[in-house]
Amino acid sequence: RHGDALDEAARERGTSVYFPRRVIPMLPEVLSNGLCSLNPEEDRLCLACEMHVSNKGRVEHHQFFNAVMRSHARLTYTQVAARLADDRDAPLQRQLRHLRSVFQVLLDARTRRGALDLDTAETEIEFDEQGRIRAIHPIERNVAHRLIEECMLAANTCAAEFLEDAEQALLYRVHEGPTEEKLTDLRGVLAEFGIDLPGGKQPKPKDFAKALDKLRSRPQSAFLQTVLLRSIKAVLAGGHYVAGDWRQLGVHCSERERRAADAEREVVSWLKCFYMKDKVGESFDGLVSGVSNFGIFVTLSATRVDGLGHVSDLGRDYFRFDAARHELRGERSGRAFRLGDPVRVKLVRVDLETARLDFNLSQEPA
Repeated sequence: RHGDALDEAARERGTSVYFPRRVIPMLPEVLSNGLCSLNPEEDRLCLACEMHVSNKGRVEHHQFFNAVMRSHARLTYTQVAARLADDRDAPLQRQLRHLRSVFQVLLDARTRRGALDLDTAETEIEFDEQGRIRAIHPIERNVAHRLIEECMLAANTCAAEFLEDAEQALLYRVHEGPTEEKLTDLRGVLAEFGIDLPGGKQPKPKDFAKALDKLRSRPQSAFLQTVLLRSIKAVLAGGHYVAGDWRQLGVHCSERERRAADAEREVVSWLKCFYMKDKVGESFDGLVSGVSNFGIFVTLSATRVDGLGHVSDLGRDYFRFDAARHELRGERSGRAFRLGDPVRVKLVRVDLETARLDFNLSQEPA
């Protein structure tokens, strides 16, 4: 309830924080991993959203209600993808195939509306039994990841519509559009690949989607706050949920989310540096992920670890930075480094204090 100990504890955290090997949940672990966790073959109280989806991907009707849920299996993304690839006619496979069909029509409908379908590059840090890092490898997003994301989007959209219809105040996460300066930079980068971004000064998502589709063939290639659930429950009970100062709550939640994101990023960066510290002197393949007047940032292809090749380490030449072309070019050699270029680098320094890696540009072909 609003203002009780559990509410205050959750409000203080604002969000769960996801570290490698450990999650610090927004709610106490005894709840998040116990009573509020969907353990197989156990009854759990839940808030359900039942949606009727047409074969065109339109949610024609939805309703929210309190329910008891009994999960029949706890599956990883990899296990779901494997079962979907299995042609056997088992009950669980049939249900997953039905869900995949719903996902596909929902995705097709969003694509027709011009929504962006982004594939983000994430990594997984694998540990051994002693807690030492065994390997770092990219996470391959499969159909199971996208299926869950599409269901979450659909549920959040229905929740927003439900609350708006009930004239209930609520918080939205706002994804602000790019500034004019960032748009100019983006257009400059895309132009280097022969790609145009339509839409003028205020491009729509469908304009970005068109550019993204063109970029995909190249080798270089949301959700509402937890307080929303309380609002839903209050409306279902015939009342309105009053959270207090909504503006202050929004600022607080945003600050907590940024704090969590910063902490997650810093921990992962440090762990990646720790993993690389005994690999000084080794060479790796990578892609140029950033260009500045002081050097190039390189993302290693196998591990997605990032590091800096300082301009002084790029070779015996004087390099000039072209901001418009996002390029460093040597005056004598004419050698250029641009976004997306494949490079071969040698790891020369690892600084655990600053979580920084320094690369030399290898003369071997990338």
